[in-house]
Amino acid sequence: PIEPASAVGDSVGSGSGSGSGCVAGDEECELNDAIAMFNAWIEKANFPVQKIKAERVPGMRIGTIATEEIQPEEVYLSVPPEVVMNVDSARASAPLNEFVGAVSRSRDGAFFILLMHLLHER
Repeated sequence: PIEPASAVGDSVGSGSGSGSGCVAGDEECELNDAIAMFNAWIEKANFPVQKIKAERVPGMRIGTIATEEIQPEEVYLSVPPEVVMNVDSARASAPLNEFVGAVSRSRDGAFFILLMHLLHER
């Protein structure tokens, strides 16, 4: 089994994005912020199975750690379809209707639809 990891540091989530207290250009603070925001988004999305989280990993930058014991072959992450961005979610996005209609018949239409969806939602 994979045992839950203890926190790698108290700094994760110490800031909260722009306006968090991070000094402009403070990459460590901004990275900690990004990790905290990502984990908060995952929590809010209410994944059916969530046994890992993003965290600073010494010598690596960002990694995932177990938040509870995980047995071999056990599901440790289950992503709900409603948070997945794909061609179908792009087609359901009203602001992209005209673009989707214009490129959907091209050979690379799915690629461009997903690309525009990612750019639009960022």
